[in-house]
Formats: sequence, structure tokens, C-alpha cells
Amino acid sequence: MGLAGGPTGPKAVFRDKFTGSFCKFEKLKNLTSTLGIERRQVLVVVDGNVLAMGAPSSITTFSGFVTYFSMQISGAIEAGSHVVVVWDEPNSVTKAKKEEQSARDARRAAVVPVTSSDMQRAPQTDDYTTSDLLDPDLNIRDVIGCRASRARFHDQLCVATMRYVRTHITPGEWSLTFDGVDGRGADRPLGVKREAGVLSSDPQFWEPLLSRVTPIGEGDLKLSDVPARVHQKKLERSGSPVDDVTTNLLWTIDTDSIPIELINQARRAGREDEEDADEHTFLCFREPTRKRRDEEPTPAHFLCCDMAALYGDVMTYMYGSKYYQRLPGERMMATALLAAGLAACGCDFVAIEGLRCDLILPCVRDVVRTKPEALQTIKGVFGNDAHELHKGADALQQVLNSYQESLIGQPRMQRATDKASKATQGQMLRVLWTASYWCGYEYTDTLNWGFSD
Repeated sequence: MGLAGGPTGPKAVFRDKFTGSFCKFEKLKNLTSTLGIERRQVLVVVDGNVLAMGAPSSITTFSGFVTYFSMQISGAIEAGSHVVVVWDEPNSVTKAKKEEQSARDARRAAVVPVTSSDMQRAPQTDDYTTSDLLDPDLNIRDVIGCRASRARFHDQLCVATMRYVRTHITPGEWSLTFDGVDGRGADRPLGVKREAGVLSSDPQFWEPLLSRVTPIGEGDLKLSDVPARVHQKKLERSGSPVDDVTTNLLWTIDTDSIPIELINQARRAGREDEEDADEHTFLCFREPTRKRRDEEPTPAHFLCCDMAALYGDVMTYMYGSKYYQRLPGERMMATALLAAGLAACGCDFVAIEGLRCDLILPCVRDVVRTKPEALQTIKGVFGNDAHELHKGADALQQVLNSYQESLIGQPRMQRATDKASKATQGQMLRVLWTASYWCGYEYTDTLNWGFSD
């Protein structure tokens, strides 16, 4: 999932407006080669859910999935010495995400044809074994399509991929780690609770590094958490395997990574120590092959976004070429307000009808430049004080006011103006909750933030 898509969605708008921050590469190793860096300097973090769901529709068997998945992971290892594949942890996702997932499952159930029970071959629960997955008559997509059976499949996919990679890649300076899986795979005894953890080719290093007191339910947030842990370990200069890592490649398709990583880049931009600042992040969106009538097909590729460059472009847009003279805290709040604005345009957790990314950008800029008092109210997203977070509604309202004013007199925009003017308190609370969640602060009392309990 992610933010709103299409030509007015954030990815398309940012790519058009901040062109210099984006570039295409057929393979990730082409990016690192262009950067002139060595594999030992590169950490690749892959969204496992995205990678699994992106398998060609022609692949319907478990062995086919293993081959596909293993080849993709091998490509990541060619780009960086350290590859971490992150997964959602269903038992730890936020209540707000569960609400969104339930709605999505209900929509899917409405279009899935009902079949006789004696025609149902795919397991629809967690109770199945490796031999069931290897059934040649099983369409593995029926397993993936059911949330109750999906996690065990992911576990076995990772076990089989680890075995494949170890067999086919020459031992050397590389590591492969799966974050958020049960290493027993589909051999976990039936009825035994799944235990999400770390499966790694170098367990002595990666298991303690990725051990968390509070589990992270969403892979999107792990895309940021893993590089943060690696960077912190690197600063210790303890002779660890990641001491040379300077570059993070984040492989995903979920566009909510754009505001999340902009916030993280704002944090990095505030670092003063030279060694602490030695960290470079690229968002790598996997783009599928596209075929258009009467045109040559566009082959699959990575659309890579240099987050340092994008952050600089966004800040220049907000403040002008001398944006760096602004205090880091002020730039952080401007970035957070932008993230909130993007969330309001539509994401997994909230959508205010009538808002569009391409039209809201200048409105965020207007508030950032002309209403510093209102901008200050958004700082509550960077903490666990609910009272402070509520104050951010002032900054959001100023953005909505600017948005409505900017549409006055524009043809065919009256309906959008009317819809935007009807934003509810519950929607505003959801936007604030989402922005704070993207900043790394989760409020578990979601009922108080506009969500159902």
C-alpha cells in the first residue's frame, strides 16, 4: 500500500518537481557502481512482503517462488555485502493497521468467487506443512491471498531461500538476514505459536543487533529501523561486520517511505559530527515492466531516489537556496508538516477527500514561510505527549485553509474545495497520529485518535 497514486500522487509529483533526485537503474549493482562505492560499504534492506507480492503471475508453485525470490535476493547481494529482508509481524501491527487490513480483506472477499469445499486445495489457516506447499496441484497464490495462511508460507520461503543462496553463492563477504520470520518455517509443529525473530547467515551478529524490546509490526518502519541500528553499531567502531557501511539501499514499492525517509533525512541533516553524518540513503522503488499500446515496453527497473538530494530540493522549495541557514529543528518541523500533508491526501490510515499532493505542496510551503507560530504546533509529532500532538491541528488547519483559498476561482475545483472544507475532527486526529507514527512514535490508544477500537 502507501500514499495516493497516479499522476497527482507523491511519487509522480516529486519525480516531476524534483527531477534531479531520481534516476533509473536496471539493477541495484548499477547504482552502487555509479556511486563508485564497494559492496562492503552497502547495506540493502528489502521489503519482503513487497518482493513476494511482486512475483510474476505466471509463478504459481512453491518451487517457482523460491527460485524467483532467491534470484532477486542474489541481485541484492551483488549490490551490497549485507542484505536484510524485513517482514511485517502480524501479531505486532498497530490497531490502526489492523483496521485498514480488515477493510482491505473485506473488499477482497467481496470479489473472490465462492467454491465448493471439496474444490478447495489451498490451506486457509496456519495448519499446514512443507509437504502441503510442495503439492504440484497447489496454486501457491491461494495461500498468499489468505492472511491466516500467509505467514507460515513466508517463513518457509525464507528458509528455502537461505538454503538456495548458501548453495549457489560463493562464500565470502556477504550476509543474508530475514527479520520477522520463524526460522522453523513450515516445519513448525501444527498448533504451535509462531515466534517471529531473525534468521541469518551470521546469527551471532545480526540476531542481537535486530533484537527489539518492542516489536515493529510493519516492514515499512523496519526499512528505517535496520539502517539506524547498523549506523549506531558502526559508530561504536567495535570491529563489527558493518563498520564500513556508508550507504543504505531501501528496496520497496510503498510510497509512504517517501515521507518516512524525508523525516529521517531531516534528522541526519542535523548531525554535526562528521563520522555520524557519514550515512547516505537511497529509496529504490521497483518498477515492473510496462506495456503500452503502440509503444516499446518499458523493462523492469529501479527508480532510485537520493534522499539527501530530495531533502535538499524540498527544503529549497520550502525556504529558498539558503535553507541551510534555518535551524535544524525548524527544518524538522517543516518536513513533518509536509509528511502530515501527504498523509491527509491519502494513505493507509486516513484520506481527506478533495486533497491532492500536487496542490497541497504550495499550501504547506505557505504555512512554513508565513505562519511560523502555526508551524511550531506540529512539533508534537516528535514525542509521546498526546497534549502536544493535539496542538498540531492548528498547523493542519492552516494548511487546509490555504488549500481552500488557493482553489478559489479555479475551474472544476469547486467540489474539491467543498470536500476539503468538510474535514472532520476524527480525520485531523488520524493525520496527526499518522505523522507521529511515521516519526517513530506510536500511540496505542487508537480509539482516541479517530480509529475504531
